[in-house]
Amino acid sequence: MLKNLIRIFSLLAAAAVLVSCTTPPPTVPPPVQAPPPKPSVPAPVVPPAPQPPAYKPPVTSFTAAETEDADSPAERIVMARRSVLGLSPVKQRLTREQINECMDIMSDTMMMEYELFMRPFSPFETKLIARMQKLDIPIVARTRLDLLRGTLRNQALLSMREAQRRNQSPSVAAMPGVEDKLFGGFDCVPASVGMPDGNPACGDVIIRLKQPVKAMGWATPWNGLDFMAGTRQMVKKQNPADIYAQAGKGQEIKVGFDDLNHLSQYVIIGKDWNRALACQAVLNLRKISASTPSPETLEKALLEAAPNVFWQKLAAERAGCSLEAKFPGSVSADYFESIEVNEKDLPIVLAWPESAPYKSIIRGIPAAGAEKR
Repeated sequence: MLKNLIRIFSLLAAAAVLVSCTTPPPTVPPPVQAPPPKPSVPAPVVPPAPQPPAYKPPVTSFTAAETEDADSPAERIVMARRSVLGLSPVKQRLTREQINECMDIMSDTMMMEYELFMRPFSPFETKLIARMQKLDIPIVARTRLDLLRGTLRNQALLSMREAQRRNQSPSVAAMPGVEDKLFGGFDCVPASVGMPDGNPACGDVIIRLKQPVKAMGWATPWNGLDFMAGTRQMVKKQNPADIYAQAGKGQEIKVGFDDLNHLSQYVIIGKDWNRALACQAVLNLRKISASTPSPETLEKALLEAAPNVFWQKLAAERAGCSLEAKFPGSVSADYFESIEVNEKDLPIVLAWPESAPYKSIIRGIPAAGAEKR
């Protein structure tokens, strides 16, 4: 029996060895090869959107020459800003350096906001802004013929209060009281910046001012009357026509501290006038671009227009821009670039003894040209 069991186990072992020798090994699949890499395609280069010039810290480029007087317009503007901050003592007189630097800061802030909300600029807009910052801008004060002789005699444009102080005739026609309540308009000589021939409503005589006069003045996008009728009436949700109606009837227009503080946020000093006008022009061009049949032609015309016709071209294309400038106290005749009067009045003006020092810059223009050219 034991022998039989040993024989059976031997046979089973032999069979197992035979099976292991004849059974093929299991099939192992070949390793998976990674697909060949695709040829690399460079990512498209997207140029960064043009940006306005980087912010520069104030350089005290505003000259507050009129701040010897306690209630000078520039000081009143800065005092309004200081009052809002609640700093004490609020009645302490500001130094000339404080006034200069604050006017710089307010102007820089205004331009930063302009450019922030207008970005990104197109390549054309970037070129236009760069060009407009290099051009001489029209700075035009207008007066009446009956006030011109006194202006030449005084060798300066005199504000209403400065003329009163000197016991002389003013160079500025009467203006609404709201101008004085806001920014001391009776203490300032007004002028238009950006409009080729200024504001005809101020008189038929055009006095063009030299570029260095920018250091003496500041500007806002509107005069006081338009500001009260537009921006402030929208804030108060009143009818803008009411303000113009009041002014037309000679009625007093109420101006509060909120109005003065609001307008002070739009102060732009002379060093930024070119930039401000460029931003206005870009905004105006954006509004009309949809209705312009060939914007490329318009863009080319503006970029290639000669400097002496650029501002007229801009106005002709409904993209004109302007600021309301104010010069404190007076503007010396040293800043007069030219004096333009109606051709029919030219002989009369040249016959005045007061005109002798200025004959080289006095010229006649067609009567219609004093209003529209």
